Amino acid sequence: MAPRFFIELLQPESHDEFQTFHQTIIQALHDQSERFDDPFSDAKYRSWIGLSYPIYGQLELYERAEYAQDPHYRLHYAIKHPGKFLGNVVHCISSEPWRLEALISTTLPRSLSDDSCSVSEILSVPDDCEEVINKRDRRPERRSEKNKTKPSNRTFNIGSQKFSHNPSPLTEPVPRICNFSTSGKRKPLHICSRSSERRIDGWYSMYGLSRGGSTVPLVPVQNTLFLGLLSQDR
Repeated sequence: MAPRFFIELLQPESHDEFQTFHQTIIQALHDQSERFDDPFSDAKYRSWIGLSYPIYGQLELYERAEYAQDPHYRLHYAIKHPGKFLGNVVHCISSEPWRLEALISTTLPRSLSDDSCSVSEILSVPDDCEEVINKRDRRPERRSEKNKTKPSNRTFNIGSQKFSHNPSPLTEPVPRICNFSTSGKRKPLHICSRSSERRIDGWYSMYGLSRGGSTVPLVPVQNTLFLGLLSQDR
């Protein structure tokens, strides 16, 4: 398979729990995406850069172990602190280094450097990294505010039969990191992360998220400054 490359973005501190950090990165990929009418989906744009979150869901960086591993607490934390749930490190992944160079040449580094963000040089993805699928989860968008925490009970008549619609409650964290305007409306962007048994190459959405099951590698964190500071505080 073709080699892959990445740049590492690290935000040591943030006044809004890294939400601006993530939104700036996603917006940069959104602006760099190319027009593409996918005949198999509703996609109108695509990106050849995928986003990887190497410390996604590592709540032990912020909370005691008994809380960090509790499923209900994790679900609550992703809602209340989505930026911290995604983590303060992001990797931009691509098999074409020039695309990463183009991303670096935009206003992205300048925007992030104003908040003391560090941007690495272009690095090679190590072999044998775990593969993950980071994708947009639209389930929370399809639920009303009233039904985000509990399922709704609705009955539909189809012919002479009645069918109940009871959407199952969300049991996995889906942090919402930003809103983008579409036709004058603000829509949230929820992100879920799942392991993949194998590497699947392909393109990504305009937000750098999976399309058609495309995966990104979980590259071990290269810059351990923030992790080191945390260990000193404990």
